[in-house]
Amino acid sequence: MLKFESHASGSSGNLYTVSDGQTKLLIECGIPLAKIRQVLKFRLHEVAGCFVSHGHQDHFKAASDLVRAGMDIYALPDT
Repeated sequence: MLKFESHASGSSGNLYTVSDGQTKLLIECGIPLAKIRQVLKFRLHEVAGCFVSHGHQDHFKAASDLVRAGMDIYALPDT
């Protein structure tokens, strides 16, 4: 069973999580890393990666911070 949660949605930033109970993924990372850490209850290490749909700031704001934290980011080359 998949669990999908919306944590932030809109022009000020987007962040969603999806989990099958074993693997958790982020969809979008358009809010600051500090807020992402709070949403995840500071368990960033439990997230397998992040999918970014396109190159607007409200979808990828924390991408470089997540990469520095060791997370893989999945996006199209132009993103």
